[in-house]
Amino acid sequence: MATRNDAFHHEFLIRYRMPRPVSRSFEAVALALNDDDMRQRCRWCARVAVRFLGALWQLAALAGDAEEVPGPPSHYDFRRPLAAPPFPPELASGIPAELLQLAGVYRGGEPEDIRSFLFGALRKIDYLAACRIAVVTEKGFNVLFGPRIEYPVHCSHEASFLGRFPPGTPLLVDPSNGRYLSLQPLVIWSKSRSSPFGSLFVLRHLEGLRGQFVEEGLPGFPIVNAFLSGSPARGTLPVEPGVLDRLQSPPVRFCDGASEVPYDILGLIWRGGLSDVYVARRKEDGGRVVVKTYEGERGLLDESYRYFRDEESLGNRVRHRGVVSPVKVPVAGGGVVYEQELIDKGSLNDLIQSNGVLTAETARSITEQLLDALEAVHGASVVHNDVKPDNILFKDDGTIRLIDFGIAKSLERENRNFRSGTVTGTRCYMAPELVLGHPPTVRSDLYSVGVVLAQMLCGRVISSFREAAASREIPPAFLPFLEGCLAADERDRYPSAREALPAIRGVPAESLRTITLDVEGTLVDNGYERTPRPGLTGFLEFLMKHFHRIFVYTTLTAEETEEVFRHLFSEGHVPRRFIERYEYIPWGRRSEDFFKDLRRCRVPLESNRILDDSEAVIPEDQVHWWIPIEEFYDRNAFDRGLFIAADRILEAFRLKKG
Repeated sequence: MATRNDAFHHEFLIRYRMPRPVSRSFEAVALALNDDDMRQRCRWCARVAVRFLGALWQLAALAGDAEEVPGPPSHYDFRRPLAAPPFPPELASGIPAELLQLAGVYRGGEPEDIRSFLFGALRKIDYLAACRIAVVTEKGFNVLFGPRIEYPVHCSHEASFLGRFPPGTPLLVDPSNGRYLSLQPLVIWSKSRSSPFGSLFVLRHLEGLRGQFVEEGLPGFPIVNAFLSGSPARGTLPVEPGVLDRLQSPPVRFCDGASEVPYDILGLIWRGGLSDVYVARRKEDGGRVVVKTYEGERGLLDESYRYFRDEESLGNRVRHRGVVSPVKVPVAGGGVVYEQELIDKGSLNDLIQSNGVLTAETARSITEQLLDALEAVHGASVVHNDVKPDNILFKDDGTIRLIDFGIAKSLERENRNFRSGTVTGTRCYMAPELVLGHPPTVRSDLYSVGVVLAQMLCGRVISSFREAAASREIPPAFLPFLEGCLAADERDRYPSAREALPAIRGVPAESLRTITLDVEGTLVDNGYERTPRPGLTGFLEFLMKHFHRIFVYTTLTAEETEEVFRHLFSEGHVPRRFIERYEYIPWGRRSEDFFKDLRRCRVPLESNRILDDSEAVIPEDQVHWWIPIEEFYDRNAFDRGLFIAADRILEAFRLKKG
């Protein structure tokens, strides 16, 4: 069994068992685009952890002293006196100095291996992994189990408990003894019907009794505005021991730490529609693997069995490094589990969600690898039938692995295992003929490849060539290849992955430079006086010379922005070509998109920078893409802001002067 000193065990706890704000931001570190992005995400993760620890300390102080005034959590909260020991008790040791250093609170040289430094700092607070965030519901609790699992626990609440903690109240609970700390008013919970996951928001700013709450841990930082409500309290949950057991873990076949199989099970990391997925280590040789089960907690066969039977038989036909195939392993006492390679960097869907649009070079490379894997799949007379970003995983070296043959079909026995009219697959990635109930084919897999490529290039799902051709974000060089994948008539698509490969390899992966501009305080003093900043005309000419696309991200509406620029054009400060070229990005500063998330530009983050006079609106995970400029508000002051900004832009994009 893994020991407390085992780094693999600690990394599992941090990524899959820590409270969601910390686990999600740590997970995002693995999806960094380059070294600079890695460093910024490590600093961001440290700040998330510091704020969460500060929130717990402040809540402990507020729970013991009604005179204390709530405020946005930070490291300063540890100066608040406590009337009783904190919960969890390990909080008494304070915030690790390494976290404070990465968060910028302490000065110090930046470590060369910043991810290992962050990991070492988070190891010192992984006592939080023993706790669960449980959201009160009318029928019990909704438990947040790491970054990606939520499940209900049903129980009957006493009326006095619901009166004190109404539905929606998040609690931090220790399932081993039932102790809890309510997290309101510093943390609030929101659930949308359109998402399988709820959102946990942490107080960031406060004006009177109205707070701005940020969903910590997610790139882009979604926010909500709400009045502070609820009072922190701590105590012991008035529930039966069985309820605490379910708060500890959902009903699954293997609990954390199980060892009655040929593995040491670290724990559950995903619950799919057909299976549970665990991280484990083989007892025989210590190999790190993924273990999948389909039998449920009692080890009984159910209707999912046939999918796993097909996944094993069809997946194991394929011998290719880009394809992950499960191996059936008998378990003592009856039943089987399926073992497969551990791919712990994340999925293509994670990468797109975290970074938005990918570079043309990255998208092309992933598509080449995917086609190479599918060539082996199809060569084994198998159709994958569920090609989508969730089923494409990454190794640390950037190579991909295609997973999940649960609904794959054999080309050899197509007529025997397919019922006409049956629709299987993920609808938005399915070829038109599959939606009509036709059997899957090699060409329907290639249609899915086209959908995946288009999504990498524009950040959203596009399911027809017409839509792809109309998209501004997709580079024109990719359109001939996409036409060969996304043709509505399957006869017009590439006949095989082998023939599609040369077509994608021949696509030039151009890197397009883009720049994003604020208006008020950056280019002009404000939207009413519209005083141009000194050097504005030359600066805009400079941008049009060096950048393929120019975005404007401002509090002004699209109409107000156009009016400002047309006024400046009439006075000779803005070239006509700029008015024709700039692209407006909507920004509702006081709504849920308070932060200027560059992913909304739908271009690769690496190729974009934002020029803005306010750091407050830049998401923490994107500060390294920000080019600061002093606020312009005094027309009579000597101002060289745009001249300095031009030099910073040249440096950021490694462009030559002149």
